[in-house]
Amino acid sequence: MKTTKMTVAALAIGSLWAQVQAAEPVVLAADGPVLLAQASTAPAWREGVAYAVGSIVNDAGRQYVALVAHTAWAGTGWNPVATPSLWRLMAGSPAPSPAPSPAPAPAPAPTPSPAPAPAPGGCTLGWSAATAYSGGATVSFNGISYRANW
Repeated sequence: MKTTKMTVAALAIGSLWAQVQAAEPVVLAADGPVLLAQASTAPAWREGVAYAVGSIVNDAGRQYVALVAHTAWAGTGWNPVATPSLWRLMAGSPAPSPAPSPAPAPAPAPTPSPAPAPAPGGCTLGWSAATAYSGGATVSFNGISYRANW
């Protein structure tokens, strides 16, 4: 009886070992994607779920593997896209579409400073504080022409 139990146990272990050898290895590259043997469907990532190391989730159409055991508490934003310290993109996931770059803002046109209006009839006399000017008289001061209103 003991021989039968040992033979069955040895066959089970041998079968399991053959499955392990046939599976792809887990590779955690510091700068690349993770390669894992996996099923084609993984659960969607959700807040409030406790994830173990090696948990596989779908998020935004891509598959990620948990690098650290953690709970994605509601409101923390610990989704796979936003937290590369917790999640690694898996090999074979579709590449993300690039975000459109914003159009550059047009450069503002400089506002021209007002140019002094030339006095009608050519040159004007320079302004003098000692002179009383009557309505319509034209004088210049610091390169700008002025006309008396009264």
